[in-house]
Amino acid sequence: MSLNMEALRETFLEESFEGLTRMENVISSVDIEDPDKEEINDIFRAIHSIKGGAPTFGFNEIVEVTHTFENILDEIRNEKLTLTQQIVDVFFRAIANLEDILTSYAEGENPDNELIAKIMSELNSIHGVQGTTNLKSSEKSKIINKATIRFKPDEDILMTGNEPHRILRELAGIGDYKAEILPETIPKVSDDMTKIKLEWKITITGDDLNVDDIKEAFEWIEDECLILDFSFESLKSTVNNKPNQKNIKQKSTKTTSSIRVDTSKIDEINNLIGELVITQSMIGERDSEGNISIANIDENLATLDRQMRELQEASISIRMIPISAAFNRLPRIVRETSAALNKTINLNITGENTEVDKAVSEKITDPLVHIIRNAVDHGIEDAETRLKLGKEPNGTINIDAYHQGGNLIIDIKDNGGGINTEKVLQKAIEKGVINKDNALSKKEIDELIFAPGFSTADKVSDVSGRGVGMDVVKRNIQALKGQIDLHSEQGKGSLFRIQLPLTLAILDGQLARIGEQTFIIPILTILESIKVRPENIKSMHGNESMYKLRDEFIPIVDLFHIFNIKKDIDDELELLVIVEFNKKKVAVKISELLNQQQVVIKNLDTNYKQTDGFSGATILGNGTVSLILDLPQIIKSATKEI
Repeated sequence: MSLNMEALRETFLEESFEGLTRMENVISSVDIEDPDKEEINDIFRAIHSIKGGAPTFGFNEIVEVTHTFENILDEIRNEKLTLTQQIVDVFFRAIANLEDILTSYAEGENPDNELIAKIMSELNSIHGVQGTTNLKSSEKSKIINKATIRFKPDEDILMTGNEPHRILRELAGIGDYKAEILPETIPKVSDDMTKIKLEWKITITGDDLNVDDIKEAFEWIEDECLILDFSFESLKSTVNNKPNQKNIKQKSTKTTSSIRVDTSKIDEINNLIGELVITQSMIGERDSEGNISIANIDENLATLDRQMRELQEASISIRMIPISAAFNRLPRIVRETSAALNKTINLNITGENTEVDKAVSEKITDPLVHIIRNAVDHGIEDAETRLKLGKEPNGTINIDAYHQGGNLIIDIKDNGGGINTEKVLQKAIEKGVINKDNALSKKEIDELIFAPGFSTADKVSDVSGRGVGMDVVKRNIQALKGQIDLHSEQGKGSLFRIQLPLTLAILDGQLARIGEQTFIIPILTILESIKVRPENIKSMHGNESMYKLRDEFIPIVDLFHIFNIKKDIDDELELLVIVEFNKKKVAVKISELLNQQQVVIKNLDTNYKQTDGFSGATILGNGTVSLILDLPQIIKSATKEI
């Protein structure tokens, strides 16, 4: 596949996923009793785009599905078919299956034929179409329609902005397709290549093929094309099903991630690069003797520093997208899981326009799905139980996204039964996760649900109970340099709070010296810094110390002790950096604060190995490597607050 075709393929897949998401969102909001025609048209356009583009890349398996889907939508918008809840449910399942098929294409695999047959069966069931059941499972009797078309486009069709390929692509989308160019019409080298003299013979077969579909392919270009021959016939045929090809690999295809960018952002970057070029020439200006001039050098360097910062911010803004991209699957998850468990649950989402780095948005979806499934299955009671407890029969899950201290915060809160602390403790002891003699607080017991392989489910089901849920959630979030915190009250519900960095690439760093070593603290976590006044330090039980800051006592985290660093003679006047953690203040003890600068984050996993207490590393201006402190992890470990 050529580079251009590969890029087009990736664009098609991305736009198809977006189209399915748009379809699902629109279907979710449609009034079944009185559907808005424009909403149905919007759904129709999305599925039509997928159908039209699929044949170009050989994705023929998806054409039949999208064509049938499109026909049903066409009948609904023309009021030949009445929209019902049953049809809506079939649409949702078909969209989910289409996403699986597109995922197979993206991963270089053939889609599952059984899955395609399942979708077709469900879509056809809307019309009451039933497959013949008295034949062997490997055979089906069908009426196959066959159309043969010979056509010749006008010679000047290219000059109008149209091209025959668009007709061929449309025809390929309506059935099994074969095309051939009549040899006698192939041009000679000396011919004018702006003129089209080719003639095509097209053969299309399909069990639901009809004349109207073929005519529709030519409607938009009927004045620029001549149909030389057309025939249509029906044949009865027994068709053998193909074996399941789910695990048959095609030629492996490298998938890439792309993002749509407002042209104004590109213009801004181009302008900044132009300014950098000018500043660079000013810094490199030489005097009459050929020496670099030092006049205004400080001013020019300051200008260069400002422009580099602006360029970094502009480049980061390109990657920022609304977190709604990660939330799009959640309504379906709630709908399908609650239906499987015979529960009614309302999902409320706020803050979906909060922006985050695209890489973070893409990788947080799976953890969110796990948490939502867990809330629907374990968290929220069934209607009968809720009524007995004096609750509303319908459960509620609220998702809220917002920025706080340079991080993205996602709160997932349900009004279910909360975590049964006693049951969690009993299961943890049974599974050997903890020893029965361990003395744990309620919060520590609740958070045992994050232990690998832990589950409170009494039986394995399609929804949960396999012990591969919440531990995966925690690992995936930590891989994003984030943290997850749990607050649960039995009988009232649970709150999962996820804290993530806005971007995984660049951060504003505060250089901090601890003894002879230099570390980096993310600036946005810092509230203030103060000199230590010994009389304000209060010793508590164990090694814990508190610092009296104005009218409150806050815990002290001693980085000298944690990293086993010796103090310098100059460290008698220590500093405390006051940071915010889980909406509480914590004092971090260091030697002194140095410069502030933006730093490019280097992944420790890739370049060295994962190290507790550090979220990455960077190279400073003097060429030395400095580690970036993972303060949330350090504070959790030091204060026993997980």
